[in-house]
Amino acid sequence: MAIPPAEDYLGGAPLLWVRTDWLQKLNLPEPKTMDDFLKIADAFANQDPDGNGKKDTYGLAASKDVIGGYPDLSGFMNGYHAYMNVWIKDASGQLVNGSIQPEMKTALGKLQELYKAGAIDKEFGVKDGGKVAEMQTAGKIGMNFGAMWNPLWPLQDNVNADKNAEWGAFPIPSADGTPASAQANADFNSFWVVKKGAAHPEAIVKLFNLYNEKIAGPNAEPQTYHTVDGMEVFKYALMANGFGTPQGLLSVHKNVVAALKSGDGASLLPEEKGYFDKIKAFQGGDRANWGTNKVFGEGGSWAVIGQNYVDGGLLTKNAYYGPPTPGMTEKKAILDKLVLETFTKIILGSPLSEFDKFVSDWNKLGGEQITKEVNDWYASQS
Repeated sequence: MAIPPAEDYLGGAPLLWVRTDWLQKLNLPEPKTMDDFLKIADAFANQDPDGNGKKDTYGLAASKDVIGGYPDLSGFMNGYHAYMNVWIKDASGQLVNGSIQPEMKTALGKLQELYKAGAIDKEFGVKDGGKVAEMQTAGKIGMNFGAMWNPLWPLQDNVNADKNAEWGAFPIPSADGTPASAQANADFNSFWVVKKGAAHPEAIVKLFNLYNEKIAGPNAEPQTYHTVDGMEVFKYALMANGFGTPQGLLSVHKNVVAALKSGDGASLLPEEKGYFDKIKAFQGGDRANWGTNKVFGEGGSWAVIGQNYVDGGLLTKNAYYGPPTPGMTEKKAILDKLVLETFTKIILGSPLSEFDKFVSDWNKLGGEQITKEVNDWYASQS
């Protein structure tokens, strides 16, 4: 028997991060629509937002990985109702892979236009996230799609380097009248396992409860059983990722903001109190804690996630969360490579018609088989 750790669909949901000091300098409005976004991206690349008299800035961060981690173009695609590498329901209620839907062709065409216009670094196809982060830290990139933690890295580094730098978090803008829905994925890729026939299978449940008590309970002792100032201090881990709440860190954000408003953080859990103290330090002028405030404070990433993706119901969850199917085990790596190579080539300027051939190849190389397996699993869940 095995228990999966708590998974949070919200923590990886993409947001749009924008240098709001550049918006103000160029007298641009905050992005409400994808048209707004495209105009901002062009202005950030062509209107010298850093004021150095050189054409050396870009509107949008991108890397050779296209999506995942930082920077993550899935948020841009979501603005066109396209969902890369996740399974979604079609009009008939069947599961289909978002990477091969017509909306993806539209999104890739727009990314190609941005690249041609110079709003995306010409060398993005050979740069990893670390190299792109260096550019953003140096003040050369004005927007990126990414996760709630981006203020902690790499945006904090930019704020440290430039006292005038300021970033704002925004929900994914839409290309039409239908609100954009952010894609979200939960990877159940680790489990706590009890061997069949074990004398005390209840031990794993006791460990789970102990972990919750010592890490997230009212009498938590993270300084003994987890970390101090970001450094692991435990000799023997009770468990890994053993706790969770129905809304993950969104609950932490709400508790911290409530305490900030009341001015009293005495009732906060140790983790929450740590964020509370850092935000108070930021409010007192400590820019080194800007990132914590931009994640957990008012108007930060969790505020945007809560107000839009949760309260507004604008979250598209990966509809497949089962184990790898036989087709995935055998062919997923080939298909993933095909997706990445094709999408990168199209962004770089290959004819958009190549998308149609890509869809055909994807199905022939195993996608059709995997789609059937995914739908067989989906039917078995009802």
